[in-house]
Amino acid sequence: MSRARKWISTVLAAIATVLFVLSLVWPQWIEGVFEASPDGGDGSFEVLSSVFFGVLAAVAATDAAIAWRKAHRAAGGLAAE
Repeated sequence: MSRARKWISTVLAAIATVLFVLSLVWPQWIEGVFEASPDGGDGSFEVLSSVFFGVLAAVAATDAAIAWRKAHRAAGGLAAE
């Protein structure tokens, strides 16, 4: 397990979580930032982006937790299961 992987997963999880919460709180943030309506105003892109960021946050957080746990065990911090 590389040091970079655990940090990349942690940062990706944090960014995806922020974007997920932002998508829930302010669904039109993408349209506001990029001044474009990719779904023609029907709201489907907002739902899709919320689901995408939520799943990405969950997967990245799980990967980060596994990477940190393996690194901690390799350093002798926890007994192997």
